[in-house]
Amino acid sequence: MPSLHRAFSLLPTRERHELQTRNLDQTTTDWQKRCAIRVGIEATLSQNVRTCGLRRSRYRGSPAPASSTS
Repeated sequence: MPSLHRAFSLLPTRERHELQTRNLDQTTTDWQKRCAIRVGIEATLSQNVRTCGLRRSRYRGSPAPASSTS
């Protein structure tokens, strides 16, 4: 039978302070501009993976994969 008590723990003071500082940094317009650029790049890559099979593409100059048909 599971225990009815819950555990509660806090991060150490220094780690909690660093986390709060990072969260506050995310509200600045500079951080949001940098994040928007990254989001755009990730969206483009994701679209290429979905539509063009980018993950299955080979690099220029690498040998073609062996055919699995016999």
